[in-house]
Amino acid sequence: KAMITENHLGIGHPETAAIYREVGQTYWRTAEYVLGRGISIEPNLIIATGSPSQNPSTRSISIKGLISGGRDALTKVAESVVMDEDRSPHEKAEAVAQLGDWNLAFGKKQTASESYRSAYDILMESFETPEVADHYFKDPVPVRFMDDLMRPMPSDGVDDAVSHLNISMTITEGGRPLNVKVLNPPEEAPGDGIRKLKRMISEMRFRPRLSDGDPVKSEAFLWQLPLNETEFAP
Repeated sequence: KAMITENHLGIGHPETAAIYREVGQTYWRTAEYVLGRGISIEPNLIIATGSPSQNPSTRSISIKGLISGGRDALTKVAESVVMDEDRSPHEKAEAVAQLGDWNLAFGKKQTASESYRSAYDILMESFETPEVADHYFKDPVPVRFMDDLMRPMPSDGVDDAVSHLNISMTITEGGRPLNVKVLNPPEEAPGDGIRKLKRMISEMRFRPRLSDGDPVKSEAFLWQLPLNETEFAP
């Protein structure tokens, strides 16, 4: 379906970008499910999709296939958005940066850095100043691809009507969270709930801060996470 849309509407059409993004989402959700069940990333590992007893057309896919499939889909998204003249420089930079996020999530740091550099350069060339690019990439961003609620909130943009957890941590240039601390744990939160939250965050990957287009470590990075009142329920 994605290739049909591309052939019919062209690579630079918004619907082409949208359908390839859906493909990328599917690969991401599948990879999250597989890896979330404790299966390590082994290039030749094969997993089954579907139940053979219920579905004769069940097929298998390797982890390598998941990674490359998602990367190819997000490459198409980036290509589509960059070629769309109606897209803003920020939209183009974000699409290219998300391709870097995908590679970073699966340990391809050098390839990720190349995409981040390209995204940074898009803003540099569009505004002819490093200030816009530096500001856009000034904070680490959780690698979630489609979940805007997980993006970090600047200190001047927090909604006072919503409670937040203040998370302090170091984000390495490779996107790994270290020294995770919850600065304002709710009084009603059980100790194991806080520990689970810290472990969850420690296992996440973040797009690192960029300085002059290069990934750099962020010390004492403050992430303000909207607090779900039921998150710590026993």
